[in-house]
Amino acid sequence: MNYWVLSFVCVLLVAPLRAQEGSGDEDSEEEPETSVVNIRTLLAEGGEEVPSMVSIFEGEEIKPLVSGMRTRFELPPGEYRVAVKARDVEASDTMVVKAEVETELIIVLDAGYLRLRSLAAEGGAELETHYEVYKADALLPETRKRFAAGRTGDFLLPAGSYVVTSKWGAAEVEQTFDVVANQIVKEDLILNAGSLLLSTELADGGEKVRVYYDVSEAETALDGNRKRVTGGSGGQFQVPAGKYLLTTTWGRASTETEVEVKAGEMTNEKILMPAGLLNVTSVNAAGEPVEPFLSIYDAEKLIDGSRKRVSAGTTADHQLLVGEYVIEGTIDDEEVRARGVVRPGERTEVILAPDPS
Repeated sequence: MNYWVLSFVCVLLVAPLRAQEGSGDEDSEEEPETSVVNIRTLLAEGGEEVPSMVSIFEGEEIKPLVSGMRTRFELPPGEYRVAVKARDVEASDTMVVKAEVETELIIVLDAGYLRLRSLAAEGGAELETHYEVYKADALLPETRKRFAAGRTGDFLLPAGSYVVTSKWGAAEVEQTFDVVANQIVKEDLILNAGSLLLSTELADGGEKVRVYYDVSEAETALDGNRKRVTGGSGGQFQVPAGKYLLTTTWGRASTETEVEVKAGEMTNEKILMPAGLLNVTSVNAAGEPVEPFLSIYDAEKLIDGSRKRVSAGTTADHQLLVGEYVIEGTIDDEEVRARGVVRPGERTEVILAPDPS
């Protein structure tokens, strides 16, 4: 009986001791010591400090140990590689962090600011353009290396020479700038351009229609052709100041208009396109709708007796200039012909069918 009592007492005494031993092991696992590290990014020695993305690496690791848009870090003692990026400018350095010593690392970017405005004309309003910044060390424009781009003209660049282009629609200007570390270069780029706002009506005061515009230089080259500047169906274009020939196309109808654009101004041009819609409904002898291949000709014959074909296809609708036309097609193995007159801004309906006789 006394033996069992003694065993129980021993168990009670040993268990707390083992618990104390375990707790002592846990207390011995201490967090590694860290030191405070301050990383500052400057434009030049003693120059302006700029915010940057800081990435800190151990050895040759590709993935950073820690990173952030801040200057203060806490790191265990050791050797580290530090990379900073301020906008498009990057730099790197190494540092050694010692125990219980605060470390400061200053990384110099050797960079400055280029702040540009783009104006349509001297003294005009600022434009929103697309900028591209290239290093100026290339011998040929096509071999330039683009360094930065954007729709704002505020750039942070390594010190050096740069070629900058500013594009506004079809208008473009190019200029070279020298960027100096810890300095701000401010310049205006003059595009000498204006805006062209176009609209097209089929009849004076009638409904506006969606057309396609081709904008070409008014002056012809030595080969007799004109240089195309821009085009589209939107109706608004930004072009260099000068004279232009507009070709407006609506289906098979087209017309040409001369216009002049002045720098810093918007030119509104309403184009009158004398055209209408010719709708051809084709039916066979039984009155059933068919879709033959149609050829549409000017009604007036040429000097050689032939007619000029202006449109063709299996569609029913044809957008044509004002005038009289001959429509031809084959229905039930028979050559069928009809005439139609297109009037400005109107829809003309013609039925093409075999002769019932």
